[in-house]
Amino acid sequence: MKPEKLIEDLKSSAHQFVVTLRAFPQDRFNTRPAPDKWSAGEIAEHVAILEDVVLPIVTGPGKPSGQQDEDKKLVLMRTAILDLDTKYQAPSFVHPSADPKEAEALIARILAAREALGHAVRGVDLSEIATAAKHPVMGTLTRCEWVYTLIFHGERHRLQIEGLKGRV
Repeated sequence: MKPEKLIEDLKSSAHQFVVTLRAFPQDRFNTRPAPDKWSAGEIAEHVAILEDVVLPIVTGPGKPSGQQDEDKKLVLMRTAILDLDTKYQAPSFVHPSADPKEAEALIARILAAREALGHAVRGVDLSEIATAAKHPVMGTLTRCEWVYTLIFHGERHRLQIEGLKGRV
């Protein structure tokens, strides 16, 4: 995967996420649809937290993967992550705080993280396995797969936020 394509996809997905956050009614940004469900603000903060977590994984140590068909794996990952009927339990370290959220502050945080990641992917071998961490669901991933997991994760939650509009 060429860094330019990855950077383009990072920017495009970030733009879509920002448009969704700005279109969400701000007076309901912190309203939960149910006591056990996250608000749009909490979902956005969760995305922002994960954005910060992925950069050191992508820029950290790596080892050759020997992987031949990355595109096929990315299609499978995208399908799994964007299946909104499948529920995942986020690890506690990426749970949002109890504090009220401000959309513009979270947007700035997400855009800054994406900008930093865009710069970082130019200086690493994207085909290498990122050895700093294993994904809790996907397991061992290359640096490229980590970045796409982040993109797909953001899209999953963008769709969830869209779905909240009529429920809160």
